[in-house]
Amino acid sequence: MKKPNKKETLDLTASNHDYSVFLPSISSMYAKYVSKATLTRSSPFPTGLRNGWDDLNFIGDITNLWNYKWSLYSAGHATLDPAAAATAESMIHGRDRKKTVLVGDSGGYQIATGVLKWPWVPSKNQSNDAWEKDKDTIRMNTLRWLEHTADWSMLFDFPPAGIIRYGFDEVTGISKHPGLKTYQDCLDGSIENAKFFMKHRKPGATNFLNVLQGRNQQEGDDWWDICKDWPFEGWAFANVQGHSIALGLRRLIIMRDGHYLDNKDWIHYLGNGKIQAACSLTNIQRALRRHVNPRITLSYDAASPFVMSAKGQMYLTYFLNPDQLGFKSGPIPDDKSLKGSTVLLTDYVKEHLEKARISLKKKHNPNSVFGDLFACDDLIERDPYIESVISRHITLGDVCVKGWNDVNAKEIEDSVEALQQEMGLVQWDNFDAKTKKYPSALDGLSYVLLMNHNVELHIRGCQEACYWMSQPRNIARQHLPSDVLEFQDMCEEVFTTESPFSLIKKHWTLLEKATGMDASTQIGIDINSF
Repeated sequence: MKKPNKKETLDLTASNHDYSVFLPSISSMYAKYVSKATLTRSSPFPTGLRNGWDDLNFIGDITNLWNYKWSLYSAGHATLDPAAAATAESMIHGRDRKKTVLVGDSGGYQIATGVLKWPWVPSKNQSNDAWEKDKDTIRMNTLRWLEHTADWSMLFDFPPAGIIRYGFDEVTGISKHPGLKTYQDCLDGSIENAKFFMKHRKPGATNFLNVLQGRNQQEGDDWWDICKDWPFEGWAFANVQGHSIALGLRRLIIMRDGHYLDNKDWIHYLGNGKIQAACSLTNIQRALRRHVNPRITLSYDAASPFVMSAKGQMYLTYFLNPDQLGFKSGPIPDDKSLKGSTVLLTDYVKEHLEKARISLKKKHNPNSVFGDLFACDDLIERDPYIESVISRHITLGDVCVKGWNDVNAKEIEDSVEALQQEMGLVQWDNFDAKTKKYPSALDGLSYVLLMNHNVELHIRGCQEACYWMSQPRNIARQHLPSDVLEFQDMCEEVFTTESPFSLIKKHWTLLEKATGMDASTQIGIDINSF
């Protein structure tokens, strides 16, 4: 296949400069669609995508839309059999490893929260040896998948925060989790998994990130004391250890002074893709490169661009102004009368944003397509709709592919699994199983198209914020909140002062929120206090 003219492709790798790296946590639905392993729609593929499925493969180099070399993929949602995955997830496994970087998540969170199965207790009449063998089989499958798939990989851990989802017994206060009752259970299970990885890993197959857990400072210190000398190649901060820049900076200084950052070239912050995190982690990365390790990279991830689309939402714009940083979304157009429409998606959104702007000038219009997404007209003027590349190439008819005749008459004879894949998550939740009729104008590919739109805007929002932060202060303050710029000044001082812990303690409140998340609310219930 002929490669596109590079001038036509938006290169979001080149525009990342020396910023921390956002990793889109690619959904398995997206990967499998782009890999052409799921059902395709009966209507024509969008004509604006000249290279078909390849245009949606943003980690490839054949796309006419946009590309980006970094991503994250989780074993918790993947096809673990390498032979089957080669076809089913060729977007992931067929990538050019010399031109891309993929971080693999172990799926430990999905196991701890019950999304994936784990033999927490022996089955009936099962011997202890057979029980241990069952656990080792899962560990080995996960290890080999990570080695086969990823350049950098998370250790297989059991996050303490995950067990809160199971709730607690009202009388005893004991966790209802089938196997993880306390923080110590999570730590002990993670130690077992780490020892297995150390024993059975193939040297050089992937670089492992030693994951630091803990719901508060004390638990973080306990976890650190146990795992700090394990022979792995990088680090990852999870939950409150990563969401709190206060805790994170404290740990980084301990690491620096103990030489735990020497020759450790990657640090990942799990589960936070906010724009403010992009700015804070860029400042930390720059300071670490200047004063500790010039090769180090800091990354952070989020699945939100994919999850939002699966829930029927699309990004409209991102806000970069002195009052706030963030993304705004609205509903994906879902109108059966739009089947065959040639109106570009970007024109549709612009039109309705303009209607919202006009109505807000007069009076709030509750019937506006985007309702009360915007609090004032001034906000729209400062932060207009930002179109994606794909929004200029696809039409409303490419999104709304099912008209009234389709939803009223067409019956589906495919399997439940295939039907879920074709329809997408939102439709499946509302699917009328008795009549087997589509409830909306969208099919599965409709959601995939909007996922591409969402991911591009998410990356660009993070990069643009870092760009403005890199400008002279009189320019930067026109685009960014004051606390972002305050942290920029303080971050350098943390790594140069003789009393960094005093400085961190002095600014603890500011640092708790420096990733855009109020980390003081992320600690959760102390299970051991019951």
